[in-house]
Amino acid sequence: MRAIVHLSDLHFGRVHPQVIAPMVEAIRQVAPDLVAVSGDLTQRARARQFMEARAFLDRLPMPQIVVPGNHDVPLHNVAARCLQPLRGFRRDIADDLQPFYGDWRDRRPGHQYGALADDRAGTHQRGADCLDGGAALRLPTGGREDRRGAPSLRRAGRP
Repeated sequence: MRAIVHLSDLHFGRVHPQVIAPMVEAIRQVAPDLVAVSGDLTQRARARQFMEARAFLDRLPMPQIVVPGNHDVPLHNVAARCLQPLRGFRRDIADDLQPFYGDWRDRRPGHQYGALADDRAGTHQRGADCLDGGAALRLPTGGREDRRGAPSLRRAGRP
């Protein structure tokens, strides 16, 4: 069975530093076959926020697929927003804006392989382990839920 870690809306610049180490440790314990990060790595596309995001990604297992989100485009710098909207992302995170990951370990005659988005329902039926770092969920701290925008983890997809 494959394990995929999916992180989204990390928003470095608003991340609480105390959640980083537990998140990295939880991800390492899963030992995923792939780490997918979908957008909004930064809060305001500032250089320091991209550097923090890069440092976080460097602590995670490989392979990784990372794509930008709307928060990774400068908001207040109109010239940069129009002329080089993903300059910071390309400089510090990844130059490839349409990454692809192929996994052909499960070849069967007559079946198409490679794209991760091929069969989301089938993945759940097979019981893939996923972690979701979405902003809607919170990592418990001090016996209470942290509702201040920190990334969090949840285990999903178990049959």
